[in-house]
Amino acid sequence: VLQRPTKLPFSLVSPQGHFRLHYAVEGREAVDDIDTDSNGVPDYVDLTAAIADSVYDLEIGQLGYKVPPVDNGAGGGDEIDIYILDLGRSQNYGITYPTTTTVSGPAFFEIDNDFENAIYGQSIACPGETGTRLLDALRVTIAHEFFHVVQFGYYQGSDGRWWQEASATWMEEVAYPELDDYLQYVCAFLLTPGRSLNSGRPSSGDLHAYGASVFAHFLEQRYERDLIRRIWEEHGRRQNTRL
Repeated sequence: VLQRPTKLPFSLVSPQGHFRLHYAVEGREAVDDIDTDSNGVPDYVDLTAAIADSVYDLEIGQLGYKVPPVDNGAGGGDEIDIYILDLGRSQNYGITYPTTTTVSGPAFFEIDNDFENAIYGQSIACPGETGTRLLDALRVTIAHEFFHVVQFGYYQGSDGRWWQEASATWMEEVAYPELDDYLQYVCAFLLTPGRSLNSGRPSSGDLHAYGASVFAHFLEQRYERDLIRRIWEEHGRRQNTRL
């Protein structure tokens, strides 16, 4: 889990300096090399950097989550590393990895290089509710995966896996309410009322935890949006998820 991807030939620091994006323009992991502004960087990478900075401003600047810890230059600098890879073949939108085995610490994440694979935009849990594709998928994935980076700065224990996914899926809707991407998962939660809230293993393909984002929406609507942040702050204080 601590293994970083094979070194990619190019990297770019985002305009606000929060992220370092790693990418290729040839081979299996390549992004489309279209560069309409002729700045020497593929448009997909430029857009990814801009979205990441925007999400950082939302989650850190506006919502008040603490700045994630740095990884002491492990990816080439103290920025948060984003690796752009062909994840469609492994049926993932994105994956976030901690860089330590401690209870909290820095992390990096991977995202797909185009979100064009047939797996994106499918109806996987709720008939008629399809997931996002292309640039909309890029947007919600960055909001989701960066929130995992934020979470791991508070607590990254595996006992909190369900809440990590439920609240990260909720964050997608906070960032992009017009996309409603979380609706593709809610049947996995609502149609299994006999299951406990914290059940399932998201890493095994169980979508229950993603559908449990409706619980985070309930907490926001019944109480306040800041409650989700306060829950993560309490996890950081207690270093577990037994609140």
